Amino acid sequence: MPSLATLFRRLGKARQLDRAELQDLYRASNELWRARKQVASASVPEILACCPVDPAKQAQHTDRSAEETVERVSIAIQRAANVVPWRSDCLIQAEAARHWLAAEGIETRIELGSHRTDAEGFLAHAWLIWRDRIVTGGDISRFSPFE
Repeated sequence: MPSLATLFRRLGKARQLDRAELQDLYRASNELWRARKQVASASVPEILACCPVDPAKQAQHTDRSAEETVERVSIAIQRAANVVPWRSDCLIQAEAARHWLAAEGIETRIELGSHRTDAEGFLAHAWLIWRDRIVTGGDISRFSPFE
């Protein structure tokens, strides 16, 4: 497995990232690895079960600070998922971001949905939601959430 420095070099812009952004990428890489192991060994209901949120940290957040944290995590997970040497698709990204945000005192939820076309067949997708914002999962407009 390549070193973390090698992974960050793959970003191409690593020299332009500040220390906090590099730390976020390191954390995101760790969260993606943890989520990958969990998704491989757990059932869907276990994965979808809520992550416990730290109430002490939850009380520390203002709306603005929570929004900034969600944005940082969203960016870092997406960047890291593009460079880690293992598959980090939608469910892994959603679980990684949810776990990280729960540790920061921010409650989120994973949603699953599907889309069917003649050309592509049946597609499933996972995304993470904080309040009314999509944290991971990109454009979900063509997916219908499972009920």
